[in-house]
Amino acid sequence: MSCRFGFPDYRQYLRRKDLKRIWMEYNGLVREELLRELIGEVTGEPQPDRGPVTVMDDDELIYLYDFDPLNGDKLFFMPLCEAEEWAPVAAAAEIAGTWARFVELGGDRASSIRESLAEHARYPDFESFRDGDPNDLADSDDADQARGDPVLPEAELCAAYAELDCPRDRGPLDDEPMDRCELINWEEDRILEFSYLSRAMLSNLPACILRDFVGSYCTDFDDGPYAEIKPEDHDAILAAFARLGFTVIRDDMVIRAFWGLETDLDAIRRRLDSYREVGRLLWEVGGGDEDEDDDEDDDD
Repeated sequence: MSCRFGFPDYRQYLRRKDLKRIWMEYNGLVREELLRELIGEVTGEPQPDRGPVTVMDDDELIYLYDFDPLNGDKLFFMPLCEAEEWAPVAAAAEIAGTWARFVELGGDRASSIRESLAEHARYPDFESFRDGDPNDLADSDDADQARGDPVLPEAELCAAYAELDCPRDRGPLDDEPMDRCELINWEEDRILEFSYLSRAMLSNLPACILRDFVGSYCTDFDDGPYAEIKPEDHDAILAAFARLGFTVIRDDMVIRAFWGLETDLDAIRRRLDSYREVGRLLWEVGGGDEDEDDDEDDDD
């Protein structure tokens, strides 16, 4: 497969991205056959009468969903690509016990969460505390109260550093207990990235699905906004996804992981891998590998 990506290719990428946005936003407002005709005219690619248009990417064609695992009064949807990234992290956070184990189980994404907490802290690491060099990006109020005294023995400085508040004054320590619910709270405070489904749906669902089926609400504590999809809209939402060309799969294991109710990491990863294979097969059936073949021919 060729890796060439010149300026004309980039313009084509932007054009296809715009067409994808038009397809997502105006489906249901403009007659579907007109949208397909527009995409076909701009791309020069014949469009199918139903199912995904040719500007859709294979990793965007599958959504997972389930009812609220606690009381069933809401529906939750997420794209497979996000489930692959976040479901193992959510499960790892539930079973890890300590931050070191969390990073070991959760991989690069878990490591980036820990690094984000340190970067937002007054003292990103022990050395900055020991040297009295607080983070310029952090709140500097009461900095002197948390600052280390460099004349103390290092063991005492380490103990003093461990006593600081996490994550306000320092990042997590290896043997420090960690709690999945804290990730949700800190995500709400915008000091780390974590997929909280009630909020993530506001940005990862197609625009026409958001417009027709998704409500939003805030709590009594002015938290939010959060997305709300009613169970009675289940059939209509699945029909709308099908019209756009998505495959939607109900999966209680993956969705339940975000509530800490599924903790078998190996089983979750196997399930996600199987969906990735489904996506690959769907893409091949739709002719998505033709460009790769053309590139290989160009390289010969």
